[in-house]
Amino acid sequence: MFNKGSNVTIMTFEGASNGRTLGTLGLSQETRLLKSLPSIETVSVPLPRAKLPVSRHEAENEESESKALKYIKSVLESKMKDKPVAAIVVEPIQNRGNYFATFNFYKNLRKLAKSYGSYFIINETHTGCGATGKFWASDLWGAKDPGDFLVFGKKCQVAGYFTKVENRPSQSYELADSWNDVGWRLLQLGAIQTAIVKRKLLPRTSDAGAYLRVELEKIAESRKFIANVRGQGTFIGFDIVRRSNENVKLSLIHICRCRRYAVCRSRWSPYH
Repeated sequence: MFNKGSNVTIMTFEGASNGRTLGTLGLSQETRLLKSLPSIETVSVPLPRAKLPVSRHEAENEESESKALKYIKSVLESKMKDKPVAAIVVEPIQNRGNYFATFNFYKNLRKLAKSYGSYFIINETHTGCGATGKFWASDLWGAKDPGDFLVFGKKCQVAGYFTKVENRPSQSYELADSWNDVGWRLLQLGAIQTAIVKRKLLPRTSDAGAYLRVELEKIAESRKFIANVRGQGTFIGFDIVRRSNENVKLSLIHICRCRRYAVCRSRWSPYH
């Protein structure tokens, strides 16, 4: 089932995880669920995954991102004829797999979206609230005008979005749900923000994340059962090298031991 009444398209990236409600499922790569649900009109484009460390792969990253931007531009051009791209939705770091492009890619993508009149929506549902060493992961881009909408939830205790004045709904209750009175949730978020600033948790998160990445890279180099360590702050991912069942078993044992040291972990596989 597809929503054929829409005359616009939303652009997302392959591997995206933008939500599991009826609307956002169409912006996610949840193939199994989408088979039985109506979906909005979307187009998915490849994400040029950054080769790390970025400082050693500048030329390769620049080449792959240039190709990706050219392809995205061609999609925007072709869609202008029938169903123009109303918005481009990006995750600063993809929740499924912790993949991301370089900061320059997102800044150039923002410019491209603006030139075609497409809204640029930053999904910080997973990356917001300081896990990357910045309160918003998109702050790492260093862009003066990062996007038109910034969506947040989960760790922030309350879901919502920031936007510009010109995008504000013209009438009250134009956006409404059963839980509009969430003042106490905002108080929770305010207390969290105060604690983050007072205890200087953002720089501490950056330092802890840098240490963890270095140690994981040492394991990747010496033990060979993990590879491609990546991420920002404590929002870190890596691949398990599938050389043998014993190798995978050993990797999972070490990952489970992370819980002893208050390291929260989750699993994602392209085979699920």
